Amino acid sequence: MEAGSIWSRQLEALRLRSQVGVQATGGREAPSCFDLRIPWCNTHLNWKVIFDTHMPSMAPDFIFNDDTFFPLHPRCLEEAHRNPIRESLISWAGGDCMSLQRVTSALLQGYRYHQTAKMRALNDARLQFELETLPSDRPMEFLLENGSEGQRQACFCFSLEDVNLKDLHSLVYPPCYGEPSSPCNPFKLLISFGVFSTSPPTVSLQAPAWLTGLAPPIDCPSWRADDCMSEFLPTVVTSLQQQVQNTIERLRNRGMIFEGLKEVLGPPLETSYGRKPTACFPVVHGHVQFLLFLSVGLGFPEDKPEIWVQNARRPTRQGPVLPLTMARWSPRWPRQEMAKRVVGFLRDEIQRLKNKGDI
Repeated sequence: MEAGSIWSRQLEALRLRSQVGVQATGGREAPSCFDLRIPWCNTHLNWKVIFDTHMPSMAPDFIFNDDTFFPLHPRCLEEAHRNPIRESLISWAGGDCMSLQRVTSALLQGYRYHQTAKMRALNDARLQFELETLPSDRPMEFLLENGSEGQRQACFCFSLEDVNLKDLHSLVYPPCYGEPSSPCNPFKLLISFGVFSTSPPTVSLQAPAWLTGLAPPIDCPSWRADDCMSEFLPTVVTSLQQQVQNTIERLRNRGMIFEGLKEVLGPPLETSYGRKPTACFPVVHGHVQFLLFLSVGLGFPEDKPEIWVQNARRPTRQGPVLPLTMARWSPRWPRQEMAKRVVGFLRDEIQRLKNKGDI
């Protein structure tokens, strides 16, 4: 097997399973050096992996952007934390596409222990307490970094995998035959303490990119004065689970406006469901038949529905479909009122456009 093929399989498996960015930095024809951009504590670790062009089936070398991290040196990591890294390198198999992923995972675990040791060495009483009381069964990332104005920050990042997003994900991205599904990534919670500071930590919630556009957005509860991370985490999980469930119920009810329009206009000619459910209804005004297209996004009913109208017999001056925007809208209207307002607005707009000769 050619060297490029071996490396590409290794790198592709790492990219897909760990959301690691990969970029070649060697020669154009057969690069042997690659940049790894690894998400870590709301930033990125920029590591390099270098393969041997003469012995492509051998384990690669790594270069880290942290000059304090020497994963195989006893002064950096204890033996129990070095062993998984050493074993993943010894068991490397060029034909196994998961070898690079296993080595990188072992190195990241070692980097986590390294950052924890750096925090402990500070002898900051609050950080010591937080580290001692953290649950050991939760996926975590640690990073000691320089913040603004020279203030060092101890950052903790938690992957909130116990907040179930599968049902919400299936509503936002319903499975489609023949199309790849969007990854259902979990929430991430970032908590940053100032070293030797008595101020409350900075707390931020990172929602998966596929939740962009939700209205109202899913928020993180505030840190209270007497909180510690071991008590705050369950509070966050409970709050997020409730917000997710409320969001699921709201998204499942997005079709309520279609039901209201069905009572006024009759059954839709066509309905499609997905990230933005859309329905097409026939509307008769005078002796002319129009088609009403109505779409509701993730922010509905807080956001107005999107409306288009089309003359069923001939295109409008501005194209075959004319977008319309309602001036008045309230998310508190019942579905019958929403439908009534949409139909009334549509009839007024059609008459106005007919008078102008636009439709």
